[in-house]
Amino acid sequence: MKSDSFKEGLVSIIIPVYNTSAYIDRCLDSVTKQSYNNIEIILVDDGSTDDSHEKCLSWAKKDDRIKIITQKNGGLSAARNAGLDVCKGEYIQFLDSDDKIGQDMVKKMISEIEKNNADLAACAFYNIYEDKTLKGSMKAGIIIGNDIVKSMFSPGFFLSSCNKIFKRNLLLSETGQFIKFTKGLLSEDSVWLSEILPKAKRAIYVDIPFYYWYRRSDSLTRGSGEVRLDEKAMTEITAFEKVAKNCKEAGKDVYEAANKRLFVILKQKLFAAYRKKDKKLTKELNTKIKNVLKEYKPSNKVDKIVVIKFKFMRLLYRMNINAEGFALFSKRPEFVTRDSSMEELKEKIQ
Repeated sequence: MKSDSFKEGLVSIIIPVYNTSAYIDRCLDSVTKQSYNNIEIILVDDGSTDDSHEKCLSWAKKDDRIKIITQKNGGLSAARNAGLDVCKGEYIQFLDSDDKIGQDMVKKMISEIEKNNADLAACAFYNIYEDKTLKGSMKAGIIIGNDIVKSMFSPGFFLSSCNKIFKRNLLLSETGQFIKFTKGLLSEDSVWLSEILPKAKRAIYVDIPFYYWYRRSDSLTRGSGEVRLDEKAMTEITAFEKVAKNCKEAGKDVYEAANKRLFVILKQKLFAAYRKKDKKLTKELNTKIKNVLKEYKPSNKVDKIVVIKFKFMRLLYRMNINAEGFALFSKRPEFVTRDSSMEELKEKIQ
């Protein structure tokens, strides 16, 4: 382990900006006041139609570490990719323009990366809602090898690129080009992380909530928890299909965890489609779930029971049980009791 003294290598902080005029000052105030000075701040104006661009220009006049890129609206992934194209840092960090970071985030994270010879550092975060604030965290410490990928599916892991700082080399492909974010997907961070993390040898988790994630109700990715079925929201399925594929070589337990996440997403959307009586979408989702269950073979009893319970609920649908009844069963955890044996449940779905 290295000493606490370390060279302040350049950190590139990439911030996509799209119509966040109401929040950009808060964000940039937190970035420009970092206790770690050697940073470049790359603002990518993704075709804003409010006065976000003017506010970016104002900040750039006050701080020469700020660079502004302007492009036509292409979405979050396109904006991040544009930032990657011009960044010069030894380390790379992403930040959403409606969020903010703690004053010592960069300094502490870089220090931990250097001391532990890690490829990346991740920190705890605050979920900030209009009426409450919750802390999200994992156990602090060093994570090695496949456990880094497996941590993606652990409780408390933030499936985002934003509460992390990466060594530049980790983000490069074998050809020396940056691994880019996939455009047009919801949960694009999950796909990108599933490509990046298998390359990492060591990661450090810092249990200090440096990242402040503001849960805006007007943001597609930060909704109230309602299951969405619009075209954009449905790309979440495509995203986690890619995640599962990327995790296949990371080990049986990691692949199982990835398929479990995909199964849960499909199950939620299937129930929502059934309640909306969307027969076409229901059929498509049933086909996808059938394919996932060919790969997803739960190793523990609890997850096995969840799958069996789901199959029973799907059987109700096939028997034309009314939507109210189906919805009722889909919300009843007591359907599978502690006294229910695996064999009894299997008999119900034969």
